[in-house]
Amino acid sequence: MWLFLPGVPPLGGRKMKRLKTEAAETRQRLVRAAADRFRREGIDAGRGPMKWNALAEQSSSLCRALSVIGDRWTILILHQCFLKFRRYGEIQSSLGLSKPMLAARLKKMVRLGMLEKVPSRKSARVHEYLLIEKGRQLYPVLLALVQWGNALTVEEAQPAIHERVPCGGRAQRSK
Repeated sequence: MWLFLPGVPPLGGRKMKRLKTEAAETRQRLVRAAADRFRREGIDAGRGPMKWNALAEQSSSLCRALSVIGDRWTILILHQCFLKFRRYGEIQSSLGLSKPMLAARLKKMVRLGMLEKVPSRKSARVHEYLLIEKGRQLYPVLLALVQWGNALTVEEAQPAIHERVPCGGRAQRSK
Protein backbone atom coordinates (compact mmCIF):
# COMPACT_ATOMS: atom_id res chain seq x y z
CA MET A 1 0.00 0.00 0.00
CA TRP A 2 1.31 3.40 -0.97
CA LEU A 3 0.25 6.72 0.49
CA PHE A 4 1.06 9.84 -1.55
CA LEU A 5 0.84 13.30 -0.03
CA PRO A 6 2.27 16.44 -1.65
CA GLY A 7 5.64 17.36 -0.13
CA VAL A 8 5.80 14.14 1.89
CA PRO A 9 7.99 11.27 0.76
CA PRO A 10 6.02 8.11 -0.04
CA LEU A 11 5.40 5.85 2.93
CA GLY A 12 4.75 2.21 2.26
CA GLY A 13 6.33 -1.17 1.84
CA ARG A 14 9.24 -1.93 4.15
CA LYS A 15 9.24 1.48 5.83
CA MET A 16 5.54 1.18 6.80
CA LYS A 17 6.11 -2.34 8.10
CA ARG A 18 9.10 -1.16 10.18
CA LEU A 19 7.07 1.69 11.72
CA LYS A 20 4.19 -0.66 12.61
CA THR A 21 6.65 -3.09 14.19
CA GLU A 22 8.28 -0.30 16.22
CA ALA A 23 4.87 0.89 17.43
CA ALA A 24 3.88 -2.64 18.45
CA GLU A 25 7.17 -3.11 20.32
CA THR A 26 6.70 0.22 22.12
CA ARG A 27 3.16 -0.80 23.16
CA GLN A 28 4.43 -4.13 24.47
CA ARG A 29 7.23 -2.39 26.40
CA LEU A 30 4.71 -0.03 28.03
CA VAL A 31 2.36 -2.88 28.95
CA ARG A 32 5.25 -4.87 30.49
CA ALA A 33 6.41 -1.82 32.47
CA ALA A 34 2.87 -1.24 33.80
CA ALA A 35 2.50 -4.93 34.71
CA ASP A 36 5.83 -4.83 36.59
CA ARG A 37 4.74 -1.73 38.48
CA PHE A 38 1.39 -3.34 39.36
CA ARG A 39 3.19 -6.45 40.67
CA ARG A 40 5.57 -4.33 42.76
CA GLU A 41 2.69 -2.33 44.25
CA GLY A 42 0.45 -5.36 44.80
CA ILE A 43 -2.22 -4.34 42.30
CA ASP A 44 -4.01 -7.21 40.57
CA ALA A 45 -4.30 -6.08 36.96
CA GLY A 46 -5.04 -9.53 35.59
CA ARG A 47 -8.81 -9.30 36.09
CA GLY A 48 -9.38 -5.82 34.78
CA PRO A 49 -10.87 -3.06 36.91
CA MET A 50 -11.74 -3.86 40.50
CA LYS A 51 -15.34 -4.95 40.97
CA TRP A 52 -17.45 -3.04 43.52
CA ASN A 53 -17.94 -6.13 45.72
CA ALA A 54 -14.17 -6.73 45.82
CA LEU A 55 -13.73 -3.62 47.98
CA ALA A 56 -15.05 -5.49 51.03
CA GLU A 57 -12.28 -8.06 50.66
CA GLN A 58 -9.46 -5.49 50.75
CA SER A 59 -7.40 -5.01 53.90
CA SER A 60 -7.87 -1.24 53.81
CA SER A 61 -10.44 0.15 56.25
CA LEU A 62 -11.36 2.80 53.70
CA CYS A 63 -12.08 0.14 51.05
CA ARG A 64 -14.29 -1.80 53.45
CA ALA A 65 -16.16 1.36 54.48
CA LEU A 66 -16.69 2.34 50.84
CA SER A 67 -18.04 -1.12 50.07
CA VAL A 68 -20.83 -0.33 52.54
CA ILE A 69 -21.62 3.35 51.94
CA GLY A 70 -19.70 4.22 48.79
CA ASP A 71 -22.54 4.21 46.29
CA ARG A 72 -24.63 7.36 45.99
CA TRP A 73 -27.97 5.80 46.91
CA THR A 74 -26.85 4.40 50.26
CA ILE A 75 -25.65 7.83 51.37
CA LEU A 76 -28.89 9.46 50.20
CA ILE A 77 -31.02 6.80 51.93
CA LEU A 78 -29.06 7.39 55.15
CA HIS A 79 -29.66 11.11 54.74
CA GLN A 80 -33.40 10.52 54.49
CA CYS A 81 -33.31 8.27 57.57
CA PHE A 82 -31.54 11.00 59.55
CA LEU A 83 -34.31 13.37 58.46
CA LYS A 84 -36.76 10.85 60.00
CA PHE A 85 -38.15 9.32 56.83
CA ARG A 86 -38.86 5.78 58.00
CA ARG A 87 -41.25 4.08 55.62
CA TYR A 88 -40.31 2.57 52.30
CA GLY A 89 -42.81 4.76 50.43
CA GLU A 90 -41.57 7.95 52.09
CA ILE A 91 -37.96 7.22 51.23
CA GLN A 92 -38.85 6.15 47.68
CA SER A 93 -40.94 9.22 46.92
CA SER A 94 -38.42 11.64 48.47
CA LEU A 95 -35.53 10.26 46.40
CA GLY A 96 -37.37 9.18 43.24
CA LEU A 97 -35.35 5.98 43.36
CA SER A 98 -36.63 2.89 41.56
CA LYS A 99 -38.35 0.38 43.83
CA PRO A 100 -35.98 -2.54 43.07
CA MET A 101 -32.92 -0.37 43.71
CA LEU A 102 -34.33 0.98 46.98
CA ALA A 103 -35.35 -2.51 48.12
CA ALA A 104 -31.86 -3.86 47.41
CA ARG A 105 -30.14 -0.99 49.24
CA LEU A 106 -32.44 -1.20 52.27
CA LYS A 107 -31.96 -4.97 52.44
CA LYS A 108 -28.18 -4.52 52.35
CA MET A 109 -28.29 -1.84 55.03
CA VAL A 110 -30.42 -4.07 57.27
CA ARG A 111 -28.08 -7.03 56.67
CA LEU A 112 -25.04 -4.90 57.57
CA GLY A 113 -26.65 -3.64 60.79
CA MET A 114 -27.12 0.01 59.81
CA LEU A 115 -30.93 -0.08 59.79
CA GLU A 116 -33.50 -2.22 61.53
CA LYS A 117 -36.72 -3.25 59.77
CA VAL A 118 -39.61 -3.19 62.24
CA PRO A 119 -43.40 -3.42 61.81
CA SER A 120 -45.12 -0.05 61.92
CA ARG A 121 -47.13 0.88 65.01
CA LYS A 122 -50.14 1.56 62.79
CA SER A 123 -50.13 -1.62 60.70
CA ALA A 124 -48.24 -4.90 60.92
CA ARG A 125 -48.15 -5.08 57.10
CA VAL A 126 -46.22 -1.80 56.84
CA HIS A 127 -42.58 -1.71 57.94
CA GLU A 128 -40.35 1.10 59.07
CA TYR A 129 -36.59 1.35 58.77
CA LEU A 130 -34.94 2.69 61.91
CA LEU A 131 -31.34 3.76 62.29
CA ILE A 132 -29.44 1.64 64.77
CA GLU A 133 -26.00 2.23 66.28
CA LYS A 134 -23.89 1.40 63.21
CA GLY A 135 -26.02 3.71 61.10
CA ARG A 136 -26.12 6.49 63.68
CA GLN A 137 -22.30 6.45 63.84
CA LEU A 138 -22.31 7.82 60.29
CA TYR A 139 -24.03 11.07 61.31
CA PRO A 140 -20.77 13.07 61.68
CA VAL A 141 -19.59 11.71 58.31
CA LEU A 142 -22.83 12.77 56.64
CA LEU A 143 -22.68 16.22 58.27
CA ALA A 144 -19.10 16.65 57.07
CA LEU A 145 -20.22 15.78 53.52
CA VAL A 146 -23.08 18.27 53.74
CA GLN A 147 -20.74 21.02 54.99
CA TRP A 148 -18.25 20.21 52.24
CA GLY A 149 -21.08 20.36 49.69
CA ASN A 150 -22.21 23.70 51.11
CA ALA A 151 -18.68 25.07 50.63
CA LEU A 152 -18.80 23.99 46.97
CA THR A 153 -22.18 25.58 46.36
CA VAL A 154 -22.22 28.60 44.10
CA GLU A 155 -22.85 31.80 46.02
CA GLU A 156 -26.21 32.51 44.35
CA ALA A 157 -27.65 29.14 45.39
CA GLN A 158 -29.00 28.72 48.88
CA PRO A 159 -27.42 25.59 50.38
CA ALA A 160 -29.43 23.52 52.82
CA ILE A 161 -27.93 23.85 56.28
CA HIS A 162 -28.45 20.90 58.62
CA GLU A 163 -28.60 21.68 62.29
CA ARG A 164 -28.06 19.10 64.97
CA VAL A 165 -31.01 18.85 67.34
CA PRO A 166 -30.68 17.28 70.81
CA CYS A 167 -31.63 13.59 71.06
CA GLY A 168 -35.26 12.92 70.43
CA GLY A 169 -35.64 15.92 68.15
CA ARG A 170 -35.93 15.90 64.38
CA ALA A 171 -33.01 16.98 62.21
CA GLN A 172 -33.96 20.20 60.51
CA ARG A 173 -33.13 21.80 57.20
CA SER A 174 -32.95 25.56 57.39
CA LYS A 175 -32.50 27.87 54.42
